[in-house]
Amino acid sequence: MKKYKITVLICLILVVSLLITLVIVSTVNKDDTTLPTWGQNTPDYITGKSSIGTIKRTVKCEGKAAVDYTYCDTYTFTDKNKEDLLVKTEDVILPGISFFEGDDIKNKNLGRVEEIIASENSIKVIVSNFEHLQCQLKIPQENACDIVIGQEAEITFNGEVFHGIVREKDYILSDDGFLNIIVAIDKNSSIIVNASIVVDVILDRKDNVLIIPNDALITEGTSYFADVLNDNDTVERKEIAIGIIGNKYVEVKSGLSEGEILLIHQYE
Repeated sequence: MKKYKITVLICLILVVSLLITLVIVSTVNKDDTTLPTWGQNTPDYITGKSSIGTIKRTVKCEGKAAVDYTYCDTYTFTDKNKEDLLVKTEDVILPGISFFEGDDIKNKNLGRVEEIIASENSIKVIVSNFEHLQCQLKIPQENACDIVIGQEAEITFNGEVFHGIVREKDYILSDDGFLNIIVAIDKNSSIIVNASIVVDVILDRKDNVLIIPNDALITEGTSYFADVLNDNDTVERKEIAIGIIGNKYVEVKSGLSEGEILLIHQYE
């Protein structure tokens, strides 16, 4: 009988211990699911913010910086012999270099001798300008119809960003399914001829509009929503109307105001 009582007592202790453990686990789980405050990241939630800014939709390509022959300098000499010319085709020449011994005509810019044209009465030396460069790019088929001459482009080289524009484009796709375009790069002395560059052609851009991070956008059929974190840590799902969907942000036309804290759903 005594052994029976001891066994019952042990069972009761185990049951009570189990109940206490369940209560503790339940409490911990409840705390873990509390929504984070602004700026706090958890495995389940990351917060973002609606703000006024610039939104861009771009297509990114890689290419090589090349000489822009639109900006070549032509030097014309009369009563000179070609044999006395101090430069030859494909020579890279510095600013201030004379073309003939003792001549006052000097090269203006860092560049390359692209062509020498000698006639009976004159000699023409055509020199490219290394501060005026361009880049030929291949645009994927899905973005080909979005390309318009005059579009802006951002050129990245060694961490620095330069401006450019789409100057030329083909009107048929190449055999490999790409659209060939040429982007003229604004005059600069930083990008080196034949350097590898990254070009973002800007397909759409809007300034001073309400934007949210792409990962805050929720799509349900043809409707769009965003989860807003209120001051009391409750979540309100708001329907929104959107505009441009950019590379990083989405334009919000209505449904949100500036400064609202949003839940990011990248883990869903």
